[in-house]
Amino acid sequence: MKKQFLLFIEHKTRIWLISILLLLSIIMIFFGVKIYKDIMHTKTSYFDQVKSYVLQETDVVQIHNIERYHGGTLYYVLKAETQEEEVLVFVHEDENQGWVYQTYESDAYFTEKEILNDWKEKCSSCQLLGATVGIMNDYPLLEIKYLNSSERLVYEHVLLEDKSSYRLTLKPSYDEKGD
Repeated sequence: MKKQFLLFIEHKTRIWLISILLLLSIIMIFFGVKIYKDIMHTKTSYFDQVKSYVLQETDVVQIHNIERYHGGTLYYVLKAETQEEEVLVFVHEDENQGWVYQTYESDAYFTEKEILNDWKEKCSSCQLLGATVGIMNDYPLLEIKYLNSSERLVYEHVLLEDKSSYRLTLKPSYDEKGD
């Protein structure tokens, strides 16, 4: 005699399988969100410390914006103002001296808007991905990140002082033509 199974046994297996998959999905989403929040927290964790350091050590009376710039060293870039003028303050942590800052008068340099307008005229077919004020070899610069007409990622560093530039083009690690 052939053994027959009841229909509800098959349904129990499906329900268990769906429940386990749902539980695993919820766990993965939870840990994904947690990791994202932890990463974003580490990016901004020193902002308050840098702001208070700059307000104590410099003539800055108001800070408008703070960003991170990764050159050879991690810099915190503050767009701020003193009693007399607007300034750019670059702060980095030195292992021997602690926090170190450099201040530059904004009036002596081209603005981010002027440089981006010039860039758009030169590269009309490019897709802008972002622009960040930074510093390299003690020269303030604007790092423009974009995709060129060949869909290659390009980092262009434009000096704020005279608009001279240096361009780094990255070729994708894959090649669609199979070369």
